[in-house]
Amino acid sequence: FFFFFAFITIVMSVKKGEAYCFGDGPVDTITVTSSWKGQTMSSETSTQTLEVGTKEMGVQSKTYATVEIQTDLLKTKLMSDTPPDYDAKHLFEFLKSVEPLVQQILEENNTSTAFIGDEEEEDKQEASVVTRRLKDRNIAELEGIACTCIAWNKLGSVVAIGYAKPADEEWWTASSKLCLWSVDGRYCKENEASMAINLQSCAMSLEFHPEEVALLAAGMMNGDVSVIDTRNGNVIATSPFAIDSHSEAVTAIRWIVRGRRSLLCSASTDGHIITWEYKGSQITQRQRIPLDIAFVPSYLRTNRAVGVDVVLGVLCMATLKDLHTVFAFVGTEVGIVARVNLSSSVASLDLAYKPHDGPVQGINVSSNRTYTDTPLICTCSADGSSHVYHHRQSAPLFVLRPSGQALLSVSFLPSRPACIIVSDAKGDVLIVDIRNNEMVELLDDLLQISCRVLSVSPNGNAICSGYDDGCARVWKLGHSTTTAAHDERREIDGLCKQIFSSDQ
Repeated sequence: FFFFFAFITIVMSVKKGEAYCFGDGPVDTITVTSSWKGQTMSSETSTQTLEVGTKEMGVQSKTYATVEIQTDLLKTKLMSDTPPDYDAKHLFEFLKSVEPLVQQILEENNTSTAFIGDEEEEDKQEASVVTRRLKDRNIAELEGIACTCIAWNKLGSVVAIGYAKPADEEWWTASSKLCLWSVDGRYCKENEASMAINLQSCAMSLEFHPEEVALLAAGMMNGDVSVIDTRNGNVIATSPFAIDSHSEAVTAIRWIVRGRRSLLCSASTDGHIITWEYKGSQITQRQRIPLDIAFVPSYLRTNRAVGVDVVLGVLCMATLKDLHTVFAFVGTEVGIVARVNLSSSVASLDLAYKPHDGPVQGINVSSNRTYTDTPLICTCSADGSSHVYHHRQSAPLFVLRPSGQALLSVSFLPSRPACIIVSDAKGDVLIVDIRNNEMVELLDDLLQISCRVLSVSPNGNAICSGYDDGCARVWKLGHSTTTAAHDERREIDGLCKQIFSSDQ
């Protein structure tokens, strides 16, 4: 700063023209304005914030969702550019070894008919029509051959048909065939069965296992009970020949599944019901139940059932599992309809119903339950009548006479709580409304041959009817036939309730 001040003084002296020299003397005051700090300006202001509004709210979650996420720890490794480490030679050998098997499976899938025919149709079919006329060429060559029994597997894709010669006096000792058709695809050959199985005796009754699709139980004319594997046509089990086995034709057979146990219930014209246990490749007898006429009240017997030595030969049977109790309902040669409690320690006939005047040819239990939470039972007889019972009441709820012919087979229609299907000796198949005894539809293929047996598919959309000429017909039921009215179930419940109330 001193040097700067001296430099300014010299400059000012030179500017005045005076020589400057160092020494004492008057010197004018020089003011140097400071540039180190600028002028500071300030002002006072005031700031006021508005009042902050607050509101309390409560939120409660009412629904919960659990989401599971699986993270792939190898994602980084898999997405890396480094190729995986594998043995190309062994991989090639493996692919070469499995190639024939993969090729075979692909060819089978290419020709499979499993899902053909299941497409939903845009135009709903109103009338029922015949879709199949099944008669194997080997069966057609035999004279006097007739369909004796029919069964559907639980998927409704395969139908099994048994045959016999009823007019042959020695037919009970003759061998026969069992034919199976796959009817769910377009490649079904009507004159060639998908599988034909040779039997040592005529099959009089058939039923597929309710869970294992390939197992088929058969009741034979000679009294045997057999289980057949329909995958290869082998008879894998047969009831043992014993003095307490059936001595006459097994006219009805039913599966009873209890957990992992599979039981068979067979009925015969010898007047006995036998329960069997099927396990592996063996059938063992568990219980033999005689149908004693003494348990039938006298007022529920027919003129043909007079005396203590009358044999109640069974022509048809249906089973019902009600909670922990299993019942068997039988129709007999003398017209008596009875119920047997199979779960009792001493099983016997425990209830008889108002009888028919002729042999009871068919019996069936409805899959629809009434207001009492129990299903109805329908029967048909050679006397031309059909009865509908509640299984806890002896008197029939409805008595129907759909045609002037003998009735040979009957079944409820699963999709119609108020309708039954019956076949008669003229060859007609009739769908009847039990509320008013009116015919809903007549399935007539212009035949004059007795329709001996019929069976309804599990989904209730088709039936298979067997005739005395050895031909079976598959009917696809129309939309109007299978569609129930909105008040149909309610009316049946109301009628049942009214009848029970009047009895009380």
